[in-house]
Amino acid sequence: MLERFYVNLQGPTCTGFEGLCGLTWLVSRPEERLYIQAPKKHLLESAFEAIAAERPSMRISLTKAIKQRTLVLNGRTITIGLFHPTPMSLHNGAVLTLYPDSKQMNEVEERLAPVGAVCALPWVLTDIGAWIAEHSPHAVSCTPD
Repeated sequence: MLERFYVNLQGPTCTGFEGLCGLTWLVSRPEERLYIQAPKKHLLESAFEAIAAERPSMRISLTKAIKQRTLVLNGRTITIGLFHPTPMSLHNGAVLTLYPDSKQMNEVEERLAPVGAVCALPWVLTDIGAWIAEHSPHAVSCTPD
């Protein structure tokens, strides 16, 4: 069964705190394969920069992760990729999608299904409004440490 989630934004746009919330969701998943997907490289860099601003101790590992396409958090290896030009297989994994729209969420689901979990970290909630209306994903809410 495919499980669906989205990070519930606390303000009008996504922040580094919510990016950390998404990463926490991802590393807590039981799936063996973990992925971060972004529509474009500059969006991946923007999301990681916001997270690093929130948690400066992660800056070096996040910068390396963009170049190496992998990130290790809490002993879990996360594969990082872009939607295009060649989308990677996500079969039976858990995926955190950075700044997607509803169409991109559906693309991720097609590559992930029939089993796994997906969590959207939108720039604004309206970007994934149609996906939320169609699939009723669970909201992931985090509180500051």
